[in-house]
Amino acid sequence: MKLLRNFELHDILFDLESGKEFENLEPVTNIYGWYRQIEDVLTAFYVEKNELYFLFGTTKFHVGDQCKVDLIQLTENTMELLIYHKEDLIVRFSFPFAPKFNYPALFDYLNDMEQDWGLFIQEIINNPLRRRNMISNLME
Repeated sequence: MKLLRNFELHDILFDLESGKEFENLEPVTNIYGWYRQIEDVLTAFYVEKNELYFLFGTTKFHVGDQCKVDLIQLTENTMELLIYHKEDLIVRFSFPFAPKFNYPALFDYLNDMEQDWGLFIQEIINNPLRRRNMISNLME
């Protein structure tokens, strides 16, 4: 099993190998990353063989130093996220945006501003130190 934790509902897990989502109220230690459904598309950040990957539907790619993210505010409640490898656009999607301030962080290496999926993705991909910390935290 390669388990991912739901970014918004932490007692919901997704098994990347079987493609099944399920509720789990027991403590789980073998979490490989985080996911969020955007409309009907699975988006996920996860670690495999000490490397970070991003999944958007059936598109999977390694997140390295050549990747960068741009966020564009489309409306008051909608953002568009663009992920590039060098100059090539790999992934583009819009999502509901609702920043949550003064709530406890979802996990240790997340700050208040990043409690939104898009901001979290941007901060991890655009910051090599944060990317390395995420990999090491998930591999512990």
